[in-house]
Amino acid sequence: MKPAITLITQKMIFSCFKKLIMPLLAMIVTMASHAQIYPVGQLTAAYKEITSSRSFDNVEITGEVTVMLTNALSSNIMLRGNERDLNMIRTIEKERSLEINAEKKRTVSKLIVYLPVANVHSLKITGNAQVFSSGDIKVDDLEIILNGNSLVKVYCYGDLRVKPAEGYDLAD
Repeated sequence: MKPAITLITQKMIFSCFKKLIMPLLAMIVTMASHAQIYPVGQLTAAYKEITSSRSFDNVEITGEVTVMLTNALSSNIMLRGNERDLNMIRTIEKERSLEINAEKKRTVSKLIVYLPVANVHSLKITGNAQVFSSGDIKVDDLEIILNGNSLVKVYCYGDLRVKPAEGYDLAD
């Protein structure tokens, strides 16, 4: 009798699988393909400009961002991302220093900071950030200090130093 009970149990499990799991799996596949065709909540990119009559020697950026270093002669810094995220960014100017705090970002969309580096001497990055250059950039004396999980891929000529903050290590 034991083998018959085992067979019935296996048939019941397979039957339940076919009746419950298969329709659920079909629904998930349909929803996933629908989400790829019609992205939900995707907004167009918005821009915010940080204008200043003077250039900044020191810039500190906090949060999950992509920093694009540029050769632009302007001292204006451009932010690109979701409008909701841009409204949450806080900036503080202190003499020749600028702090950009993007920690309260609400969406998973990418936030890009376009930073002209002509007069910047110190860039401190805190958080999960990526730092790139817009082509080859010219720097006179720039030090990039990293806190957190960051990636740096910069092409430049001049004096550029990348170093970890206290308690962090650099990996190749």
